[in-house]
Amino acid sequence: MGGKIFMFLGEVKGVPAATMKADPTEAIALREQYAAITPGYHVNKRLWISVAAGEGITRELVADLVRDAHGIVRDSLPRRVRLALDGSA
Repeated sequence: MGGKIFMFLGEVKGVPAATMKADPTEAIALREQYAAITPGYHVNKRLWISVAAGEGITRELVADLVRDAHGIVRDSLPRRVRLALDGSA
């Protein structure tokens, strides 16, 4: 999106996981609440989280995290790029 990445799929220590952008404060809370959410693998540990299957990790939670990650990156793009992505330019 606009030349930026908000999420990618891979493995963390051999376990399938999604690594995505997160608000730094929320990332801390998520890591404390869910054992399956860890600091982002091979990326900035403060700004990214890795999410694997595990206790409490629901489809809805993952969908919310993906939407949040997308929003963080989208909001960081220049206005003209956001407008072009929206088809408003």
